[in-house]
Amino acid sequence: MDINRIWNNENQLHALTGLKKTEAQDLLEAFIEEVKIKKSKQQGAGGRPAKLDTRDTFVMSMMFIKHYITMEALGALFDLSDSNVKRWFDDSKAMLKSLLKKKNYS
Repeated sequence: MDINRIWNNENQLHALTGLKKTEAQDLLEAFIEEVKIKKSKQQGAGGRPAKLDTRDTFVMSMMFIKHYITMEALGALFDLSDSNVKRWFDDSKAMLKSLLKKKNYS
């Protein structure tokens, strides 16, 4: 899946995430800050390099929230196993929930 193409096409972005480009950018910036805060609190920096960057994780999570698409389908779209999709989503769910509530998207 070409996230750059989707991110730069407002119609596709809205269809997949339910967000306008300006809304998505605003939420993404806040999400990036939340991720930085979470990572700064974690000990160590071990493990494999991430397959998804923060924007990809954000788009994948918003697709799940909007369409309630299965983890298997998201895994196929983002070239991940369904267990990795669940792990990525579980890690970002609490941050997204608080951000969406703060921005009155709930």
